[in-house]
Amino acid sequence: MKVLIIILMALALVLLLRGMYYFLTLLTRKKNAHTLTLKLFPWVEVLIWTAFLFWSISYLFFGTMVYQTVIVSLIIIFVMLAGWFIIRDFVSGAVMRSDHTLERGVSIKTEKYAGKISSLGIVSLELITAEGEKLRIPYSKIAGEVISRHSEDVTGKNQVVTVRIPQQLGAENIDMHLRKKLLEMPWIIAEGDIKIHLTPREDHYDTEIRFTSIKEDMFAKTEELIRMHVSELKKDL
Repeated sequence: MKVLIIILMALALVLLLRGMYYFLTLLTRKKNAHTLTLKLFPWVEVLIWTAFLFWSISYLFFGTMVYQTVIVSLIIIFVMLAGWFIIRDFVSGAVMRSDHTLERGVSIKTEKYAGKISSLGIVSLELITAEGEKLRIPYSKIAGEVISRHSEDVTGKNQVVTVRIPQQLGAENIDMHLRKKLLEMPWIIAEGDIKIHLTPREDHYDTEIRFTSIKEDMFAKTEELIRMHVSELKKDL
């Protein structure tokens, strides 16, 4: 009987929440108010359903030996879910914002997304694509990916770095690794013309790398990172 009551109340709650959402959208005709409603109402639904879940557990098991075990288990599950869906985005965003990988007004490109950053939130960013579409992207979706970027307000500075790389690595492999390393640096303009010219010698390539950087004061750092990367590649031989 108790289970039937809970099922009927759950169905009634579904109808009530859908009805509330429908009437709120009718009442909030103004764009700003309507947008705020759409943002807040899903969280209201989550809170209501969470409260309903705990009430259902109490209604079914209160006074029994398993009551406390079930309640504690639910709390642990909710904490783990909060950590997975919220804390991971918060931490990922903090890391990427602190090293200036992501800044408002900068255009970025990843494997899946491309556009101009219009806002940076606590757990997500808003991206405007070339078609004018607005995308809300959790930071965890792009964490760990190669992010290429450029600033429309900054004129790039050209830089040339020359290194010697063993021919054993192969020309295509060298080109791929160097380009990938450059695009991992947030101050490199991805849309700039990256040119990698390899001149074969006896057992190595004299490699000339040309690229465009947003910050001239990062030239020395860029060259250092490239040479470190080449050293790591040599160790793999």
